Amino acid sequence: MQEVFVETPRLILRQWKETDYRPFVQLNRDKDVMEFFPALKTREETLNQIEKFNDHIVKMGFGFFAVERKDNREFIGFTGLSHSGFQSYFTPCVEIGWRLSKANWGHGFATEAA
Repeated sequence: MQEVFVETPRLILRQWKETDYRPFVQLNRDKDVMEFFPALKTREETLNQIEKFNDHIVKMGFGFFAVERKDNREFIGFTGLSHSGFQSYFTPCVEIGWRLSKANWGHGFATEAA
C-alpha cells in the first residue's frame, strides 16, 4: 500500500505508483495543460520527472505528491512543495507547484490540495 501524506475531503496526496505513469505521460503531452511551459514532455522526460519527485519526497519528507480523487480513485495530477530546481536571484527557495488533468480543472481541486 502506498504511503498517504495528506487527505482532504475529496483528495488523497500520496507517493507515486506505477499506475500513475501512463496518465501523467498523457497529462504532460496535453498542449492546454502545458500551455505555459517551454515544451510538451516526452515519456522519458515524464518518467525522469516522477523519479525526481520521488527522490525529493524520500530525501526531504515533502515534495510533489501524486493526487488521487477519493470518489473514483483516479490519478489527476500532482501538487506540493519542492526545492526549486533552477538558479535565479531568489533561489534557493521552496516553491508550490501543481498540474492537474484538464478534465479536473474548475472543481477546486488545486485549491483544496494546496
